[in-house]
Amino acid sequence: MDMSTAILVRVDQAGNGDFKKIQDAIDAVPSNNSQLYFIWVKPGTYREKIVVSADKPFITLSGTQASDTIITGSDSGEIFDSATFTVLASDFVGRYLTIQNTFGTAGKAVALRVSGDRAAFYGCRVLSYQDTLLDDAGKHYYSNCYIEGATDFIFGNAASLYERCHLHSLSTGNGSITAQHRDSESENTGFTFLGGKITGVGAAFLGRPWGVYSRVVYAFTYMSSVIVPQGWDDWQDPSKHSTVYYGEYKCYGPGADTSKRVQWSHRLSQEEAAPFLTKDMIGGRGWLRPAPTKFKRPSPSATNIASIQVKNVSRLCHAKPIVTVNGMFPGPTIYAREGDRVLINVTNHAQYNMSIHWHGLKQFRNGWADGPAYITQCPIQTGHSYTYDFNVTGQRGTLWWHAHILWLRATVYGAIVIMPKQGTPFPFPQPYQETNIILGEWWNNDVEEIVKQGNKLGLPPNASDAHTINGKPGPLFPCSEKHTFAMEVEQGKTYLLRIINAALNDELFFGIAGHNMTVVEIDAVYTKPFTTQAILIAPGQTTNVLVQANQAPSRYFMAARPFMDAPLTIDNKTATGILQYKGVPNTVLPILPQLPLPNDTAFALTYNAKLRSLNTPQFPANVPLKVDRHLFYTIGLGINPCPTCINGTQLTASLNNISFVMPTIGLLQAHYFNIKGVFRTDFPDRPPTPFNYTGAPLTANLVTNVGTRLSKIAFNSTVELVLQDTNLLTVESHPFHLHGYNFFVVGTGIGNFDPAKDPAKFNLVDPPERNTVGVPTGGWTAIRFRADNPGTSTRNSI
Repeated sequence: MDMSTAILVRVDQAGNGDFKKIQDAIDAVPSNNSQLYFIWVKPGTYREKIVVSADKPFITLSGTQASDTIITGSDSGEIFDSATFTVLASDFVGRYLTIQNTFGTAGKAVALRVSGDRAAFYGCRVLSYQDTLLDDAGKHYYSNCYIEGATDFIFGNAASLYERCHLHSLSTGNGSITAQHRDSESENTGFTFLGGKITGVGAAFLGRPWGVYSRVVYAFTYMSSVIVPQGWDDWQDPSKHSTVYYGEYKCYGPGADTSKRVQWSHRLSQEEAAPFLTKDMIGGRGWLRPAPTKFKRPSPSATNIASIQVKNVSRLCHAKPIVTVNGMFPGPTIYAREGDRVLINVTNHAQYNMSIHWHGLKQFRNGWADGPAYITQCPIQTGHSYTYDFNVTGQRGTLWWHAHILWLRATVYGAIVIMPKQGTPFPFPQPYQETNIILGEWWNNDVEEIVKQGNKLGLPPNASDAHTINGKPGPLFPCSEKHTFAMEVEQGKTYLLRIINAALNDELFFGIAGHNMTVVEIDAVYTKPFTTQAILIAPGQTTNVLVQANQAPSRYFMAARPFMDAPLTIDNKTATGILQYKGVPNTVLPILPQLPLPNDTAFALTYNAKLRSLNTPQFPANVPLKVDRHLFYTIGLGINPCPTCINGTQLTASLNNISFVMPTIGLLQAHYFNIKGVFRTDFPDRPPTPFNYTGAPLTANLVTNVGTRLSKIAFNSTVELVLQDTNLLTVESHPFHLHGYNFFVVGTGIGNFDPAKDPAKFNLVDPPERNTVGVPTGGWTAIRFRADNPGTSTRNSI
């Protein structure tokens, strides 16, 4: 391997790099790569929990200087789980970074865990209180680093050399600097501190034995008076006096006086100290490498790796295995730029079949990569892989991806951020930073089992136990103080929030206490800006807002809760996160926002009426004015016979009184290869029998027709589709998504659509352009689009 040349990847929160998040840049490195990757992180505070997985060797992560490139977290708990930054890969190098855990004094809170072999850190700052640096396993080198903590703040069983490092003890009550874990005399592990210094605020021990054969040596080290005279502690286990190896050689300063050291420590001679005084003790001459001097850019069609895997996750006092991508919940953000080609290799290690839908990407003439199982592809079976290959054409903004099979979307989802072409600014003020806000749901029990139980009863699955913000329900729920998303802001700065509703069922209100939001984009389409205290976002939709940090410095709750104006049972609890001004302590109680009432139909209609396309020469609203095909679809519920259901019947959804039957062969495959008998192309343009759609509830004769029936649309024709809610059993709102297309929402209303009067009210100038729309409860929505993307497209409720 050429150690002088590296592939350069840039991380910049402002969007002027290849990625905005460090974890996303790491995830983009090919699995088991055989080239050096140099990830250069622009200055900023990155609130991330980072893992360099074992299949990502030969990565260098570098800031410019540690004081302005800060990676921060605040988790506590088990030492292997709480780390802000975890290195599992071999041959990792960290340069000029601050890695910190700000949880505080109440428990174990690891900042850095290093478990990969041959890892090196240069000029880094590692900060926490208890258990700061888990120097776990492998051979490691630390040069000119600053490490701060109070209790056992350097611990583990690595073979590590700390050269010219500054150790700062926060202990006020005889805390220990090290807790080395060597368990056998045959293990060639231990910590050596060479040519550094020790300072502190109170009193500290040099070390205590976590393992029976714990080994720590200090040489040529300045020791301030913070070091207690006895130097070492036996952790109340005198039996270890004869097995541990604690040594000092030519140290100096007021704390280096060895006259009162414990008798079982060693004052080393030159001969005894010699093995600990060079990099040979870690085999460093064979693997320590200088920084690369030549750089090249990654291929423009670099492949992203997505590993479908099961991981144990705990929320609301309940732990359970969930299906994830790369072990993350939510999954990683996919970053691209308008015009990019994107390849994503998905390998399925879970027990379920899997497919991924890239929600809102148009996939021009590329339906094979759209993702719906049995529509555009057969699912990826356990142990198999599939590469999604698509171009990002004429789109920029926020979209998202999710599983499109079974109910796996409950945990398998993440953001897609498409930056404008290089040199093209946003059509709104440039934000200081931006953050993804993904709203989701959490079930305490296994979601697939909940679905199976519902199917047995012939009823919908139970409502979720909580909503979440970036996978976390917030402190209003039990066992959730550490499962709270927090966003730090600076007074006077403007932030862009990319908000995604990944919930399976619920339209959600979202707001931030004391702060207005300016809506500037929906479904990756720019809008005329308007200011609001709350937004309404349906499942599958995205909304970008600008937020100014212009309030008194404090902590403010951001909150999400459902909108439901129909008599249905939902999870109506409020999920919260925290917007926290820089410098405000965590002890300040946040303020809750005043969200609209859960059944505030007036707010919902007024809010949606404010949404308008930007409609400028650069970003026109090309609304079809002439319509070639008029479609009218009723959306409703039915009750069909079900011999396998406990009640003998099953609640089912329908369009035009037809319930879709999922095929066992992908529809696009059947169309392409002309496989007969898979589907019919006779889906009706309107319901077979007109009726008073939103009148009194209809509860009799609710059997629907069933089949795999498609509607055939002429290429490049213009289509108007009216979606009408019905009162079959009950009215309710319906999110509606059209795969492969954007459409214009030209009209909406309450009651029955009137084809003689309502079209006159259509907005054909600047209607909102979307890929997902909410049909109002007991009402209708009219959309228009041009059928310019041939293939098998799916229209579905999210």
